[in-house]
Order: sequence, then structure tokens, then C-alpha cells
Amino acid sequence: MKSPKLTIPELSEDSGRFIEQVQAEPDRGAALVGAAYLDDVLASLLRAHFVDDPATVRDLLDEGRPLGSFAAKTHLAYCLGLIGPQTRADLDLIRQIRNEFAHKHHEARFDLPSIADRCAQLNVPQLLEPTPIEHPRYRFIVTVTLLANHLLLNGLEAKPAPPGRDLTRGARVNMTGKGEGG
Repeated sequence: MKSPKLTIPELSEDSGRFIEQVQAEPDRGAALVGAAYLDDVLASLLRAHFVDDPATVRDLLDEGRPLGSFAAKTHLAYCLGLIGPQTRADLDLIRQIRNEFAHKHHEARFDLPSIADRCAQLNVPQLLEPTPIEHPRYRFIVTVTLLANHLLLNGLEAKPAPPGRDLTRGARVNMTGKGEGG
């Protein structure tokens, strides 16, 4: 499912398939697939705000590149004001949950206390009150789904950044130390 080159419209179409897929996965698969999907959505959100220079953006966002990690994308989106503090906190919790599943392999489950406690801290399911979502797995899936849709909508409204102004455009620098004309 990891495809950092997906665009916002492609991810929107993919969201329905994602929900079906993640619900069919065992706990470990749901955690890994859910986090990977949000990683893709974050990359697309950032791409939508960057200047239109796909090669340079790939050099930043692809795996192994300076902003290739889920954490780096989350922090950048927060620092650029694209997400708020609660969204950032939920993305960080999802990353931590994913990491626990990735490192514990067969023994990780949503009902383990360390994972269930993180799921209980997720902010997004509180939006659905007064119908609380108690089960950690469903809190996780609902959070991933609602966050992905929120980020996708933000990306659809984005306008790419204009290219920056070059030093050489419209500027003359006098290197002699003498004033112009003198």
C-alpha cells in the first residue's frame, strides 16, 4: 500500500478501498497499513503545498530522504501550520502504535495494555461522542480514517507555493563600495 507518489484525488478514491482492507487485516496488519496510509496522505498534503518541482519534492519526501519518515512529515506539517496540535498528537500516537506492532511482531495486539493505552489517548474519536468507541482497534481505525479524510480535504484546498524570488531577479548589487553614480 506504500506509494509516496499518490496525489490527493488518487488517495481520495483509495480511501474507500483502504477502509475495507484495514478492517479485513489482523491487528498487526491494521496498524501497519493504517499508519502507511496516513504517511501517504501526509506526503500528498505536503506535496500540494510545495512548489511545483516534482523531482526536488521527491528528493525530500521519498523514503530515506530528509523528510521521508512519518515523524518528519508530521513535524513539518505541524510547523507549516497544516495540522493542529491535536492532529499532530494523534499522528504521533499512531506512529508509536505502528512501531510497537512492527517491533513486537507476533505478540502485538490492540488489547495489550501498552497499545490499548495509546489508543485510549487518541483525540479524534472524542468527536463522535456521545457514542464512545471503547475497543482500541476500532478507535485506531476510526482515527486513521477520520484523520486521512481531514488531511485529504485540506490537500484539496491547497494552492502550491509560488516559486521564491531569486537574488538575481531585479536586483543590482554594487560591490565596489562606492555609491551608484559616484
